[in-house]
Amino acid sequence: MSKTQKNNAEKEAKRLLEEKIASLPLDSESRLHVISDNMESALKLKEHKIAMLVKAIDDSFPPETPNRGFYEAFASLSFDTVYSLYLQNNNSALIVELQGILERSCLNSLEDLLPIDDIAKEIIIDVLSKKTLRDVAPYFVKYGIWDEKDKDFALELTKLRNGIAHKNAEIVSRSKLVKGSGQDRHYESIHSLMNKMDCTSFNARGTGQWHQMYDVWKKNLGNTLYLSIRMYHRRFMMGSCQWEQGDGYLFHRKTKSVIINS
Repeated sequence: MSKTQKNNAEKEAKRLLEEKIASLPLDSESRLHVISDNMESALKLKEHKIAMLVKAIDDSFPPETPNRGFYEAFASLSFDTVYSLYLQNNNSALIVELQGILERSCLNSLEDLLPIDDIAKEIIIDVLSKKTLRDVAPYFVKYGIWDEKDKDFALELTKLRNGIAHKNAEIVSRSKLVKGSGQDRHYESIHSLMNKMDCTSFNARGTGQWHQMYDVWKKNLGNTLYLSIRMYHRRFMMGSCQWEQGDGYLFHRKTKSVIINS
């Protein structure tokens, strides 16, 4: 270890001791209360964070448009945990969740893009189940769905996710998305680095990449997903015991009225 590396390691150790030991109680019950207080403090900024994220969503999916309707349907199934972690400022867990959703969405979309018969598709799906976003991201550039910047972001997000999940502080510290010093080595430094970040841009960028896959999803899944969620939501909001779902409509047993899902 060089003298510079040794000095950096000593500085990191001193900082962690101050953050984790000197500044916090050691007994579990008191420590849990401090952590709970910190979570409550993070939620005091919720209105500001909500406004920022809603603006980012509005920019990618303008309100009162079909694209926005599809996004809301997809988000209602997939993004509650992302939203929760975002509001809590739990950015380490947020990145793992966000990358996982993007990876799974890409794999599912790639299956739909392949012009093959059902037998071949079953084989391809089995092969893809063992792949990661790093493996399949270049295909979305070849299909013209992403550009090189989109691919680079997906790969950098995957690298950051792996650094967090495998407790590799060096990878996290050197990430282009984190913009750290590159000198951190202890795994507990990961959360300190991540919690200083504003992850609104990550949500917005990821949203933009889901937007670019919209046509694929809409053709193979989107219309069914969107209409199903709308019908179920409307049904439960108006009283599920009285409404019966049909193909593109809702029928009210008592009044015999019909709602067409446009």
